[in-house]
Amino acid sequence: MTTLTIHNLSAGYGPIEVLRDISFSVPQGSICAILGPNGAGKTTIMRALSGLIPIRKGSVELNGARIDKLAAEQRVRKGLMLTPEGREMFPSLTVKENLLMGAFTQPKARFQEDMDKILEYFPRLKQRLNEPTASLSGGEAQMAAIGRSLMARPSVLLLDEPSHGLAPAIVERMFAIISKLNKDEGLTVLIVEQNARQALALAQQAYVLQAGKISLSGASKDLAKNQAVQELYLGG
Repeated sequence: MTTLTIHNLSAGYGPIEVLRDISFSVPQGSICAILGPNGAGKTTIMRALSGLIPIRKGSVELNGARIDKLAAEQRVRKGLMLTPEGREMFPSLTVKENLLMGAFTQPKARFQEDMDKILEYFPRLKQRLNEPTASLSGGEAQMAAIGRSLMARPSVLLLDEPSHGLAPAIVERMFAIISKLNKDEGLTVLIVEQNARQALALAQQAYVLQAGKISLSGASKDLAKNQAVQELYLGG
């Protein structure tokens, strides 16, 4: 079953069209990766899917229902949640307060249960729960950003460059947690990532974006063997 379906999507900023007739799908319970160089339109895809910028043409379906006409908040309520590039935390608020910001669509009765589960996945945050987010390391801030998204109980989690600015050991740990969330919770994940090697190891399916269009797609293990992908993204 397909959870997220994008058909002939075009989007951009002002007179500039960044994405041109993009079509792809994300199967339920899978991890899919979007790879590509800077300027290819990867973040624009995430912003268009989550409702942060308007879609000029095309459609987006989540669990069989169109969501491309809905406001960003309504898309969250339908089950689509973005962890943005740069994390965009509220630095003066505590970690706990930031986590609770992600739960605005959920009944208060669920808050503690959901927070306890998130702290099981990210035990480091338990030690920093009452400290301002501004005091966190980059890795801790990324954990908090993902945790905030999980508080919305998404059926599809959008991750925009989660490895950005993090040490390799932290990236490896972060991706292991994402994989565990996928396997244990059945969470569907669409990840945009410049670290192609890590992304292909994490995902089952991948798409390569170039100049606003998908140039390659397929099983991650097959793309990892593709000569063009190796030369451009894997240093092969």
